[in-house]
Amino acid sequence: MNLANIPNHLQSPPQKPPGFTATADSIVQETDFFLQGLLETHDRVSRQVTPEDARFDNVILPLVHGDNSRIHHGRTLDLYDLLSSDADVQEAASKARARLDQFALESGLRQDLYQLVGPVKTQLDNLDDESQHLVRQMCQSFVRSGTCLPLSAQDRLKEINARINTVKSEFKKNLLQSRTSGGVCFTHEELHGVPDDNLSRLPRGKVEDGDQDKLLVTSPALVMRHAKRGETRRRCEMESHNRIPQNVPLFKAVVVLRDEAARLLGYPSHAAFRIETKLARDPDTVNSFLQQLSSRLSITGKSEVEELRRVNDDNVYLWDLHYYQAMLREKEFSIDQKAVSEYFCLEPTVSGLLGIFEHLFGLTFVELSTSECGAWSDDVQLLGVWNSDRDNAFLGYLYLDMFERDAKAGIQSALNVVPGYRRQTGDYNYPVSVLIWNFSKPKPGHPKLMDHGQLVQLFHELGHGVHDMVSHTRYACFHGSCGTSVDFGEAPSQLLENWTWVPSQVQSLSRHYSYLSNEYYQMWQEEQGATARDQPPEKMPDDMIASLLRAKHVGTAITHLLTLALSIYDMTVHQAKSQQDVQNSNMSALYNQALRKTYPLQQPEGDEWGHNQTKLQHLISSDYDAGLYSYLFSRAYSADMFNTYFRHDPMSATEGRRFRQQVLEKGGSQDELKTMEDYLGRPLNMTGLYKELCYNEVREKENHCS
Repeated sequence: MNLANIPNHLQSPPQKPPGFTATADSIVQETDFFLQGLLETHDRVSRQVTPEDARFDNVILPLVHGDNSRIHHGRTLDLYDLLSSDADVQEAASKARARLDQFALESGLRQDLYQLVGPVKTQLDNLDDESQHLVRQMCQSFVRSGTCLPLSAQDRLKEINARINTVKSEFKKNLLQSRTSGGVCFTHEELHGVPDDNLSRLPRGKVEDGDQDKLLVTSPALVMRHAKRGETRRRCEMESHNRIPQNVPLFKAVVVLRDEAARLLGYPSHAAFRIETKLARDPDTVNSFLQQLSSRLSITGKSEVEELRRVNDDNVYLWDLHYYQAMLREKEFSIDQKAVSEYFCLEPTVSGLLGIFEHLFGLTFVELSTSECGAWSDDVQLLGVWNSDRDNAFLGYLYLDMFERDAKAGIQSALNVVPGYRRQTGDYNYPVSVLIWNFSKPKPGHPKLMDHGQLVQLFHELGHGVHDMVSHTRYACFHGSCGTSVDFGEAPSQLLENWTWVPSQVQSLSRHYSYLSNEYYQMWQEEQGATARDQPPEKMPDDMIASLLRAKHVGTAITHLLTLALSIYDMTVHQAKSQQDVQNSNMSALYNQALRKTYPLQQPEGDEWGHNQTKLQHLISSDYDAGLYSYLFSRAYSADMFNTYFRHDPMSATEGRRFRQQVLEKGGSQDELKTMEDYLGRPLNMTGLYKELCYNEVREKENHCS
């Protein structure tokens, strides 16, 4: 590794960054070899240990070392599946991942291993807290996997899980293909109002369809905020809601199979099965939480729709939201989104965000060369991460993959590729994470600008990556945000979003792009036709920041009501009263009913006008099935933490380090409820959530929170 960029006072990395040079063939071979070794480990433990001799060292440790490696290997496969530009590599990684998941499910049904793990649960007194937590979770996992079921039920469970994996893979494949195969063609006139930069990214329609003189819109986000014609926006929205019809039966198949599996395991529903291990613990808690939010947010949502009608004076449909919100921000709050974006050029803004993490958590980020690690794309940046004020110790690697490209998953997220854990040798395996974004590439020599909303989301996802860097756990299953329950895992990053609304930090992060280089200054002059005297202030002016803050809650309730509608739909389909009910359910109608009942914007008539559930990848191929409520639930914790310890001094390094040590470093190594109550010093206070979501019973006349 080239260490030239690493300051002398920092520890030399004890672990090189991983190489990402796998081929489709090597993925198959490595997975074969890995699964064979894992099977041999399980068989050896079963063969050599009896229940009477079972101890932590001869049962749990070999099993968890294998599990550490399985998680490590699986996360690397996820990277190839999501980010590789080679279709063969993507397919091989997806199939290998499914084999790993199937192996884990079948291992959970091994009665011989469960009979060895159970006795260790009575020997916890001499174990550290994290190891005790591990044993309890391992025992629970065997039970939840079906190891106590009759053999006939176990066989059916295996069939169900295998079928679910197959359907999930097909669902995801259809979703990825739809990003380039769908879309609507428009004339330039129909796209009036859409910025030239956005238009330049749109391909031509197909010659065989007679659309070669039109532009093809596959991503509605490129036009929905700007297109002046309501009919253009409507066509984009309707096409988006009706894309991927082949996923309609696949979505239902997964839901039906999950319901059957849960009932085989003795649960009344899939929701009951999934939520049992989360902070909420049971569906009743979630249903009550969502109902309370609905009854209080709906009032504010209706008032926000009336605000939008002030700039429209007509019905506000689903497809009108972003367009009229932009108009409202401009008319009521004097916000010029283009002018705001000129202060947030990607590279210096990311550096500024990393600087906030350095100050709060005692970190140092150093950019390193990717030449020796074989990164999956030339666009990728590599950062090394160190402690700055403890021992200058190395913490891990953070990759930044910021720009869209063919075959790359169209998501914004942080992916933990390598978890942190203690290896069998006793050495620590340092974490590796990737920040995944899909910014359009700027023209050569041009800056990449982003709006304030993108800044908020970027800091959120960076927060997940930093959580991975500072988390320090013995076992991979507990590492970072992925090692926590999903209704807690979003809270730390939601907390960090607050810094993008602190006036001093907004100004500190901002710098008008015309000051970044002489070339940018000349470019700005040419675009504006201005002279040097007209150059904007280098830092964002106070009045612009004040306008941003005043507009913070424009559409807040509407946005949260959409999340609420999706959460209610998620809970509805995953807690049917009977297997017959779920089999008879019309998943598309239930989706549109949940939207109509909860979401305040006007929608097309009837329940059959769309099937947008076919795009809800979170409900199919991640941990968010019966878990979408987590995005709202975790905000209760993030709001309480910020209001209690950071609101009066957001840049307190003392509080930042305490948050790092008591929350981030723990990962999921203990019950998250204990983590929260230890950190807060008391049970959760919901007042902060009410204020953040801005649904006070009596809103301020100006309709924005103080």
